[in-house]
Amino acid sequence: MANYIHVPPGSPEVPKLNVTVQDQEEQRCREGALSLLQHLRPHWDPQEVTLQLFTDGITNKLIGCYVGSTMEDVVLVRIYGNKTELLVDRDEEVKSFRVLQAHGCAPQLYCTFNNGLCYEFIQGEALDPKHVCNPAIFRFLSDIPSSQILQEEMSWMKENLSNLGSPVVLCHNDLLCKNIIYNEKQGDVQFIDYEYSGYNYLAYDIGNHFNEFAGKI
Repeated sequence: MANYIHVPPGSPEVPKLNVTVQDQEEQRCREGALSLLQHLRPHWDPQEVTLQLFTDGITNKLIGCYVGSTMEDVVLVRIYGNKTELLVDRDEEVKSFRVLQAHGCAPQLYCTFNNGLCYEFIQGEALDPKHVCNPAIFRFLSDIPSSQILQEEMSWMKENLSNLGSPVVLCHNDLLCKNIIYNEKQGDVQFIDYEYSGYNYLAYDIGNHFNEFAGKI
């Protein structure tokens, strides 16, 4: 199985900015974010920029930067967690981002910097268990099979699918609910966060999401 991401010719290049965003102190974090915005949004007045913390976890710290109150244009600054490069291949993550963006399946990647990346904010809300059971969002059949039927199907799949030779394709590999953004106004969903993306068997993402879905019913 291939263990690298191939970026097709003609994919837009992503600038690398020599900026390090310190996330331990609020003021230094703001200074680093503003340094990035000087390149990405030079017309913004630094005094009017609002920073909103979206997530603060071990793997990443995600900050939204915007001006005004409508949040129509939001630049997301994702700061990599300390030593997470030991777990996540950040170069491959960026390649996945570029491939998906080239096919209209990802937000715009504005730049990378020394310890993170900046990209477009997708309007909508991250899914949760109540969403994945909403018929307006999921596209599964409304009749949920019984436990016996599911067990019979599992036995059938074990017997038959192992011989199919399922093709290897580029997969997300982490389709948790919070990595799926639902835009009610547009009536669509998009996937975010490609840290674990890579080549995998064709149905892996479907199976991964089914586990998330089935566990909430």
